[in-house]
Amino acid sequence: MVLFGLGLLWGKRFREVLHKQKFDFDTELDKEVEGHKDGKTSAKSIPLRPEQHFLLGFKDRHLEREYREWLYRCISRRLFAGLALSSVLVLLGSLLDTITTTALFQRIPREFRYSLTGETELPYFRWFITPCLALLTFVVAMALTIAIVCKGEGSKLEIVELVCEAAFLLYAIIMGYDFSWSGEIWSSTYGKFSGWVMMLCFYVLPPFLSLYFMNLPSDVTLELALTGSVVLLIIVPICQGYWDPLRSGLSNAMEDIISENADFEGCLQSPSVAVACKWLFLSKIIFAFVIMATIFASIIVVNFFIDESNRKAFINKKIVTALQRQRERQLLQQKSDQEALIHSIFPSAIARDLVNEQEMNLLTRTRTLMGTFSCSSIGFFGRVVARHHRQVTVLFTDICGFTAMSQACPPQEVMSFLHRLFIAFDDLIDEDEQLWKVETIGDALMLAAGLDMDAESGHDYSSDESIRGPATRKGTAKSIISCKMTDEVSSAAAAVSFGEAAVRVAREITMPNGEECRIRVGAHTGDVCSGVVGTRVPRYCLFGDTVNTASRMESTSLPDRIQVSKVTHDLLVRDDFDWEERGQVQVKGKGDMMTYLLVPPSSEH
Repeated sequence: MVLFGLGLLWGKRFREVLHKQKFDFDTELDKEVEGHKDGKTSAKSIPLRPEQHFLLGFKDRHLEREYREWLYRCISRRLFAGLALSSVLVLLGSLLDTITTTALFQRIPREFRYSLTGETELPYFRWFITPCLALLTFVVAMALTIAIVCKGEGSKLEIVELVCEAAFLLYAIIMGYDFSWSGEIWSSTYGKFSGWVMMLCFYVLPPFLSLYFMNLPSDVTLELALTGSVVLLIIVPICQGYWDPLRSGLSNAMEDIISENADFEGCLQSPSVAVACKWLFLSKIIFAFVIMATIFASIIVVNFFIDESNRKAFINKKIVTALQRQRERQLLQQKSDQEALIHSIFPSAIARDLVNEQEMNLLTRTRTLMGTFSCSSIGFFGRVVARHHRQVTVLFTDICGFTAMSQACPPQEVMSFLHRLFIAFDDLIDEDEQLWKVETIGDALMLAAGLDMDAESGHDYSSDESIRGPATRKGTAKSIISCKMTDEVSSAAAAVSFGEAAVRVAREITMPNGEECRIRVGAHTGDVCSGVVGTRVPRYCLFGDTVNTASRMESTSLPDRIQVSKVTHDLLVRDDFDWEERGQVQVKGKGDMMTYLLVPPSSEH
C-alpha cells in the first residue's frame, strides 16, 4: 500500500529521490570502445550494466521508466491473461459458492437458520456484494489494460502498473471484508480454527496465483504479495479471533475442536491419545497455513528472478540498439569521408554528380552502405560526359634536374621531397578559388584557372557532330555540356600569380641531393574539354590543344621563369605584371610561337 500510494500520489517526487545515476548507453559504449583501443580494457570485460536499487529498479529513473514502458508493452498479453484468470477464479470460487450457498439455505427451515447464520432472514445482498465487487474489479482492470495497450502511447503504459496494483489491492480489501463476516459460516462447517484456513485456501487466495506468470516488476509483486498475506493471514484472523483457540492453549483448542466435531471424541479416551491428536491437529492446520505463506513467498521469489531476466533482456536490447546507432554513425562518417575524398579529387559539380549517381545505384541495387566505394559499379563512369570550357588558362610546372637527382638519391627521399613540394603548392592553390589542381605526373604539376562547371543555358554542344564525334562504344552515349565562361583576365592573372609564388616557394625547398629546387613554369589560355576518364582509379582530365600548348610553354621555359603564350600575354598587359618579350620560340608540333617571360621581382632578377 505504501508503494502504491507513493506511485499514485508522489510518483514524480519519489522518482527524483531514487534518481542516483544518469546512464547513457551510447556514451558508455564509446568509452568501452576507446578503452579497447587504448588497451585499458579487454574484449572480455564486464558488459555494460547500469546500477540498480535492490528491488526498486535502476538508479537512473528515466531508464527505469523506459524499462517499464518496454516491459508492459511486451507482457500486455500476460497481464490480460492473468486478470482474466483471476476473474474466472473469482467467478468459480466466491461467486459460484455464494450462489450455491444461497440456494441451499433457502431449503433450510427458518427456525434453523439462526443457529447457522445468527439471522432468521438470509442476507442475500451482503452475500453477493463482495464477490460481485471482486469480479468487477478484475473485469474493469482487464478493460482498462486493453484500452491503454491498444493506444500504445509510452507515457500511458505506466498506468497499466497502477491498474494491476489497484485491482489486486482492492481485491485483498474486498475479500478481507468478506472474510471478516462470512467466516462464521465456514466455522459452523469446519470449526472456528480450521474454517478460515479452508476459506483462504480454496476461495480467497487462488486469484493471487496469476501473479506467477504476469511478470510484473519485482517491487510491484512484492507489494501485492505482502499486502495480500498481511491482510488475509494476519490482520483479519487476529481481528476476528481466529487465532484464539491456539492462544488459549492446546488443551482448550482440542476441547473446542472436539465440541465442534464429534469425530474427534475418541481423542479424549486416554492422555497419550489426546497428546497425539493435539499434535496431529496442529500439524494439519499449521501445514495449511505454511503452504499459503509459501505460495506468497514463492510468488515473490519467482517474480524477482523473472524481473532480473527481463532487465537483462532490456539491457541487451539497449546495447544492441546502441551498437546499431554506433554502426550507423560510423557508416555516415565513412560516407562523409568518401564524399570528402571525391570532392578533393574532382571539382564540386562533378563530385556531386558522382555521389548522387552512387546513391541512386545503391538504392536500385539494394546495396548497403557497408560496401566499399567501387567506381566500376557506378553507372556515371559508364557514360562519357564532357564539359566544354572557354578561355581557360592552363599552367604546368616542372622541376629542373629532377631526372638526374632521382637517379642519384633513394626513392623514399625523392618521394618525401615531392610530397613537401606539392603540399606547398596545394596551400597556394587553396588561397584562390579560381584555381583547380588537375593532376601531378611525376615531378610535373598541372592546374587550370577559370573552370566553371555550371552549364550555360541555351548552348549545348551535344548536337554538334563536329565536336561530339561518333559513338565509339556500343551502348555508350556521348554528350558535351557547355559551361559558362568566367572572367578570362582574372583567371589568367590568378594562374600567373600562382606561378610566381610557386617559383618562390620551390626555391625555399632543398632537393635530396642538396641542391636548391628550381622549377620551370608555362601557361597558355584557350578552350578545353574536361571529364572523368576510366572506371578503375578514375581521373579528372583536361583535353584540347590548349593543354598541349601550355605543356610546350613549360618545356621550353627557363629555370625560375614563367613563360606564357601571346594569347595569355595579351590578356595580362597591365601594370600588375612586367613582361619580357622572348621572341619566336620553336615549339614542337606548333612551329615558331611568340612567347613572353614574366620579369621576376628585382630581388630575384
